[in-house]
This record gives sequence, C-alpha cells and structure tokens, in this order.
Amino acid sequence: MTRLASLIIAFWQRTGIDKRTAYTLAILSIAMLIFRTSSVAKLSLLLPGNITNKSKRKRAYRALSSELPLKTVFSLLVEIALAIKGKIKFLPVIVDYTYLKGRKEKLLIAAVAYKGRAIPIAFEYVDFSLKGIKRDFELKFLEKVRRQIPLTLTVVFVMDREFSGKKFLKRLTEIEGVEVVVRLRKNAAIRDNSGKTVSLRYIKKSRESCYYGEVEGSLYVKTGKDRVLIFSTLKDLGLSKKLYVERMWIEEMFRDMKSQFGLGEMKVKDRKRKEALVAVMFCSYAALCFEDWKGRMRKDKYLSFVQNLLVKISLVGVVLSDFTARGRWNTMP
Repeated sequence: MTRLASLIIAFWQRTGIDKRTAYTLAILSIAMLIFRTSSVAKLSLLLPGNITNKSKRKRAYRALSSELPLKTVFSLLVEIALAIKGKIKFLPVIVDYTYLKGRKEKLLIAAVAYKGRAIPIAFEYVDFSLKGIKRDFELKFLEKVRRQIPLTLTVVFVMDREFSGKKFLKRLTEIEGVEVVVRLRKNAAIRDNSGKTVSLRYIKKSRESCYYGEVEGSLYVKTGKDRVLIFSTLKDLGLSKKLYVERMWIEEMFRDMKSQFGLGEMKVKDRKRKEALVAVMFCSYAALCFEDWKGRMRKDKYLSFVQNLLVKISLVGVVLSDFTARGRWNTMP
C-alpha cells in the first residue's frame, strides 16, 4: 500500500501548488481511502503534528480554498488512465452527469472504463441553470477533455441518450480526433444512403451505413422489449456495442463515490472547496484503480476490486498514516 501513498503524494506535488498545500491535499486523499467519507472534519484527523483537531480542520479548509490548477489535475488523471490502458490507438471516454445531494447540484464527468468501473479524468461542477446553454456548456467541456489527451490518440466519446442532439453531435464530430458512440431515443429518425428518412420505431436490423442528422455513421440495433439503438461514427458495429456496454461502468463508479466516499453528502458550501474536494476524491479513486492494476490483484473484470481494496486499506490505515507523516515525495509512476 505504500505504492499507493507514493502515487497520491507525488500526484499533488506535481500539480505545481505550494508544498504545504500539496502535502495537505495528499493526506486528505489518503484519509478518504481510510475513513471513507467526504467530511473534512474527519479527513483532517490524519494530518500530522501536535496540534488540536480544530487547527487541523482549519489547515484542511485552507488547502481546499487554495487556487487549484484543475487543468493540471485533469492531465495527471489522464496520465494515470493511460498508464493503466497501455498501448492503445484510441481512448474511449465515457461522459455522464451525476447529481449531488438535493439534485440542485451536479457534476458533468468524463471517465475511462476499467474492470467494471471507470477512472475519472475530468469534471465540471454545475450549480446553475443550464437552460439555453446546456449544449454549449457540454461542448466546451468535451473540447477541454480532448485537449488533455494526446493528439496521437483518437478519442471516442461514449454517451447516453441525453447527449443525442443532432446539432450537438455534428459540432462534436467536427473536433479533430473525435469519434462518438451514443444511444439514440426511440422516437428519433435516421437517413439511409438514398436520402430516405426512416423512423427508428420501424428499424429492426443494424445498419453499417446511415446518417443521423448530418453525421455519417452506423447503427447498432438490439431488439426485444428494451430496444437499444446505438449510433456511432465507428464502422465496427461490434466495437460500438462493446463500448456502449462499458458506458454503464461509470454508474458503478458513481455508486462507489457516493456510498464509499460520500460524494453525494459533501457538506462544504463554498464552490472552490467543493471542486477541490471532488479533485481529492478523483485522485483517491484513480489511485485505487492504479493500485489494483499495478498489483494485478484480480485478473477478471468484475466489480469487487474496489471494495476489497478499501477493506485492505482500512486494515493498514496506520501504516499509510505513518508513511504520510514521514513525508516521502516520490515520482509518479
């Protein structure tokens, strides 16, 4: 587990913020794995030093209030994801929203599938109405995500029906190095190669070539009671289906973050602090995935590795605490 602590400490050191703040955020990230909470009061208990708990809380809040370079944080998260994925020619990126407590706030998140879960690589915190600006907001976010990923890789954005607007997809596919896999609504329509418009209600077979709005692609059709209609700019229908199936893994990540890390119960009120706390959580979760991958703790792709690792981390929490107190700053793997 010392490898995991090394990764987390080096992660925050490489963000470029001052050493004291980076060290504090690193310990909060490690504390989140041990205590499984987003309560700053509880996380701050792991901070070293012969000072009162009140002083530790103040130190934690000061660190969360600092100017955090989220662009650099996202780049480091991408670096972890790419290290895990290995040699690839394209990177599927799952995009989805998750609501926070009370559904008045939400996060737009980009993540990379991994063993029934997903590795978070970027987020946008939303505490305002998206009415009239939703598509522009989402496009701006996805453009930023694309810039964080090396241009040598093609990015495949994998999305649910909420992102199936025709004009939105056209603008998205105009970005260099971007492909899409998106589920369509059942009342949508496509055009075949002859220019004829066909309602998806009447389509029973997959098509290797069609148009959705002005975007050319393929259509995978899963028949049955719950029909699934997946449009993709990829030509490989099997790959489109596989990537969309993996889209559901982000839901498992959301469940982990809410049940294990308290994502839906964050009590901090300041926007800057909330963004920093989410970044702390993303660092913890990405490091957890990296620890599993590096240790090859499971060879299959099923869902138990997060719970198993968290139990082990809790059992050796004292070791991790001692490790952080010694202040070892290593190079990120």
